[in-house]
Parts: sequence; structure tokens; C-alpha cells
Amino acid sequence: MTTTRAGIDDDDSLFKVMASDKQITANRRNARKSTGPKTATGRAASSRNAFRHGLTLPLIDDPNSMKEAHLLAEVIAIDQPGRQQNQEALEVALAYLAIRRVRSIRNQMLNELMAALTEGGELTNIKHLSGLERYERRARQKYKRTSRWLKLMHDPQ
Repeated sequence: MTTTRAGIDDDDSLFKVMASDKQITANRRNARKSTGPKTATGRAASSRNAFRHGLTLPLIDDPNSMKEAHLLAEVIAIDQPGRQQNQEALEVALAYLAIRRVRSIRNQMLNELMAALTEGGELTNIKHLSGLERYERRARQKYKRTSRWLKLMHDPQ
């Protein structure tokens, strides 16, 4: 393959140069080197890239959180028999736990900021702190919506 021009013929300034055989071979050779971490330790480390707070991880993926949510849902729906009520009670419990998790992370970040202020360190988490509001707002909305529905099912008027 040789270098060729493709594009608009009338205007020489608008053309695309195709890669030569030598460039393609070099690109393939470099791509083989750039396949990511090879060891289990390296893979574990790279899986935590850009990890800030873990709030994007759904609670249903955490067995401990689900166990706690089921226990809480049993208490919520103790006098409300029915499969639909149990499911809604679980949704209320998950939303409550999500709110609690956001608040716990916020408190941790605030403690880190206070420590940085007293020690004269950098205030790196302040930008991330404002981003927690989105997660708490979503959890509060879900909590209100499912609580309202559960109350309507318990006290039909």
C-alpha cells in the first residue's frame, strides 16, 4: 500500500492521507504492547481507576446491603401482607439505605476536609462533595415515591 489522497479533488488542501504499510505495522506492534495490566494485582489496581465514592454501585449488588434491606423491609411491611407490599417495602428500605450511604460518605469527606484545613493540606474533595447532592436527591425521591405508594396501599381511602 502506498500513500494516496482521498477527498475533494478540486481543493488540494482538503485531503486525507492514508496510512502506509510501515505505519500500519508500527500501529499493530504498539497495540500489542498496550493491552492493559497482565497480573492480577495490576488488574485489581486498574479496576479502581477513577473510583471516588462507590455511590454508582447499586445496593442490590452488595450482599450485606441486601441482607440489611430485607430485614428493614420486614419491619416496614410487618402489618401489610402481600407480595406487592413486600416489594414496595424493599424499595423503601433500599432508598433509605442509599440516603444513609450518601450521608455517611458526605460526613467522611467533610471530616477529611476539616483535617486538611487544620493541617494546611489541599482541599481536593471539595469538588466531589458538591456532586453527592445528585445521589441523595435521587434516593430521597425514590424514598418519598415508594413510601407514598406503600401508605396508600395500607390506608386506602
